[in-house]
Amino acid sequence: MRAASVAYLTKVCTAFQKCDPPALLIYWGSLDACIDADASVADLASWYPHGSQLNPAGLQKCADALTFDTCEDYFRYANEAEIPPKCHDVNYGTLPTGATCAGFWDGVFSNQCLSGHCDGINGPCGQCAPELHLGDHCVAPTDCPPGSLCTGSTQATLTCVAYGDVGAACDNVTLLCHPWLACGADGKCAEPPADGSCDPAVGCNYAPWPRNCDSNTRQCVDAIAQPGEACGWLTKSPVDNPVYCVAGYTCALDDDAGPGARLGVGHCIPMLSEGQSCDYSEYVPLQNACTFTPLRGDGCTNGKCQAFGAAVCSGAPPPP
Repeated sequence: MRAASVAYLTKVCTAFQKCDPPALLIYWGSLDACIDADASVADLASWYPHGSQLNPAGLQKCADALTFDTCEDYFRYANEAEIPPKCHDVNYGTLPTGATCAGFWDGVFSNQCLSGHCDGINGPCGQCAPELHLGDHCVAPTDCPPGSLCTGSTQATLTCVAYGDVGAACDNVTLLCHPWLACGADGKCAEPPADGSCDPAVGCNYAPWPRNCDSNTRQCVDAIAQPGEACGWLTKSPVDNPVYCVAGYTCALDDDAGPGARLGVGHCIPMLSEGQSCDYSEYVPLQNACTFTPLRGDGCTNGKCQAFGAAVCSGAPPPP
């Protein structure tokens, strides 16, 4: 179990560090923390929840099959769910539509459902949802088929839309480019400038993420705050990301402008421990967030930080 976990995470986390260093710093802080070579047996077992087809040998085969020669290869796998056949069991299980599964907060991936996704964005547990196709209504980014994402201008208009190739129309709202491309001022997907330059009115390409376009230098800069620094929606620019705290820290609001206001501003404090009171906010990402581990999700449920894996939602995992 440990060898398979380390083999897989070494491949994925090394590419993560190379291709998306700001996000790695936010979620894990370091390559070693992402690989988590000293994970507990309970954490290792979370690879094999109820309904999973995976076993350690299967995870090792997936690790061996992964080749991230370019960052485009990595983003196709990590962001767009384009997976090699030998990695099928990492993402797909056996539970039918309607079965209870571990949702938004659970672990590195969800591999319990036959459809490959668990509709559980409002807490740790959800239900296996039907397989979706391009143009279908969706709820969460991971609902959609490989090569697409769930996007729309309002909750009611969310649909599965294919990522745009170079030259495709884009607007950074309902028409998005592949993560490694940028949406230009002409409203078309293009390769981003090699020197990291940007147009403040357009912003930066999605990956690496999160970055904002500095209006003075016209360069893409990481939107990351250190302990004690300001975080949240520090600008009113519609193309800017909020500023996130480094791994281990959460954004405590100083100015709460209300749900959806994009004006919440705070400062970085240590993440909350299991059992502490919490109040997760959708509009300031990672605000009042609970400490989590690479293999098990911790979340804010009923006002308290709780650690849980798939066993909490749908029974104990089978022996691998």
